[in-house]
Parts: sequence; structure tokens; C-alpha cells
Amino acid sequence: MTASKALVIGGSGQIGQAAAARLLEDGWDVTVASRGKASPPVGAHVRQVDRADDESMDAILKECFDVVVDVVAFDPQHVDQLSRRAGDIGSIVAISTGGLYVDTQGRALEAITDLESSPRFNGPVPESARTVGTGTGTYASRKRAVELALANGPVPATVIRPATVHGPNTPQAREWFYLRRILDGRRTFVLGFDGQGSYHPVSTGNLAEMIRLAARNPGHRILNAGDPGSPTERDIAAGIAEAMNVSVEFVLVPGQPPVASPWSLPAPVFLDTEAARTQLGYEPALTYAAGVALTVESLLRDVASGAFHERLADSKFGNPGLGVRTFFGGTSDPFDYGAEDRAISTFQPT
Repeated sequence: MTASKALVIGGSGQIGQAAAARLLEDGWDVTVASRGKASPPVGAHVRQVDRADDESMDAILKECFDVVVDVVAFDPQHVDQLSRRAGDIGSIVAISTGGLYVDTQGRALEAITDLESSPRFNGPVPESARTVGTGTGTYASRKRAVELALANGPVPATVIRPATVHGPNTPQAREWFYLRRILDGRRTFVLGFDGQGSYHPVSTGNLAEMIRLAARNPGHRILNAGDPGSPTERDIAAGIAEAMNVSVEFVLVPGQPPVASPWSLPAPVFLDTEAARTQLGYEPALTYAAGVALTVESLLRDVASGAFHERLADSKFGNPGLGVRTFFGGTSDPFDYGAEDRAISTFQPT
């Protein structure tokens, strides 16, 4: 029996690598396409493709695939590339973002400038919640334009909305915020907003499982993706410490922390993932603790090899020493230990 064929566009990145590996395990014939040199899982075919080159995209799509997993669809023009070859594609699974939701006051994560402009959601956010509009000005508005183009397109398309992705080979290692503290010998973490802030993490292992199920069950749908248990910043910090097999204490500050973190929001942002369960039969492949342990293991390996610090030097995201966006705090220097020590002397560790 001939295996079903899958094409993973953006297969050299953290999501693409995990998706390709999971589809191979599920019996798919997998082709990984990327602009640069890819290190695909054993058994995958490799094609070097420039997403901006319509001719090279046409050439690979002519090979016919039962599913195209598109990790790097950033503009409606990318959807047009797939729609033109609709007869050669069985279905699409595309990665969007959970960062496109806005609260009832119209406040969006990408538009945060101060505490008042930070969104407040009434519990986990469902897929039916209000979103930003389409446009080219922000990442979220571009992703929303992609979603609508897929919804109106000729190929059944599952859109997956993750918030903050973690896992091996991550280009935005939020976990480095606490991992470096542990490596520097610090055993007291200072968390703002009583440690209850969060921007819902999701492991590439859980994303890959959702992608696998969507590939087996084509349809037009939008699904949130997040790790089980809705981990708060305190849970996240504890999970990183557990992965490093160290004990830590927490100083919980009721307002802004002395140092801004990737999760220091006055109200947590969690995504409702029930739709994936009911529509796909999805069950998380990994707990948050298991997923972050893999992230930490990969980061330690990359730190030892020097690869992680090379990524930081080239990072276009957030603080130069962290490589990701942070939110609220007394200082934007992610490793201002003096500011933390002053807070530790004021508040009681727990």
C-alpha cells in the first residue's frame, strides 16, 4: 500500500522538524522543504525551496501531496501559491498565532504599551473570540489575513493557533530567562503579579500531534494549541528548575516584578483547546513538565556547543541577551540581578 504523501514547508524550523518526525512515525511519506539547509528526521526527503519563488513552489507542488503542512505562511500570497495548485493538494495544515486575539476592549498583545493597554480575557480564549483585523503592519494582522485566505480557498485547511512555542531547536528561547539564572547559581526567583501571569506555552511535541490528527482528518477549521494545565509563570519557572534538578524559592511580587520576563503580564493569556479535542480527538502528547524538559535539554546542548549564543547574537526578537519579547518590569535588562536582590530583601520567599 502506498503511503500518503506530506509536504512540510518550513521544515528546518522547530515546528517543521517536529511535525515531519511525527508524520513519519504515523506512516507518511514526508518531504521537507526549506530555504536553507535542513536537518530532517531520518526517512524524510529534502528539497531546498525559496518561498518567495513562485516557480520553485509550483515545481514541488506539482509532485502532488495528500497534505501540505505550512509552517511559514506569512502573507496571503503564500496561500495563493497553494491555491493555484489546488488539484495537486489534498488538504492544508497551516500555523497561525494565538497572538491575534483581542479582549472586549480591543486590547491586543502586540499593541501593549503600558499596564492599562494589556489585554484582560475572561478565562481561556476560544477560537470564536474577537481578533485583530487583517493588514500588513503587524505579525498578527498578517497571520489573520492568511487565515481568511485559507478559509476562502479551494483546499480544506486546518489553521492552528499556538501562543508561545517551545521545544528543541527553538529560535526564541523564553526558558533561557530562568535557565541562565540557574546556571549562574541563583536559587531565588522573583516573579511579578504573584506569579500568575502567563502567555500560554505549547510544546512542539503537542503541536506535532495536533498536526498529525489534522492531516488525517481534513477540513476547514481553526484550532487553538496550548500545553495542558494552563501553566502560570510560577509553573513555568518551577518546571525549568525541575528539569535542572534544582530546588528554588519564589519571591512573589503583587505588581510588576523588578525585571520584566516573557510571562510578566498582569492577567494571564490562556487558549481554550477544547475544540481540538472534540473535532480531532486530540489528547496532549506531553505534559508541560515533560515538554519543557526537552526544551531545557536542547538549550543546554546548544549552550555547550556555542550555537545558542550565535542565535542570540543574530536574534531579531526582543532583548539582545534573551532574544525574545518581555512584558512588564522595573527594568528591561533580563539579567539585572541587582534589581532582583533588592526585591528579595524586601519580600518573603515562599
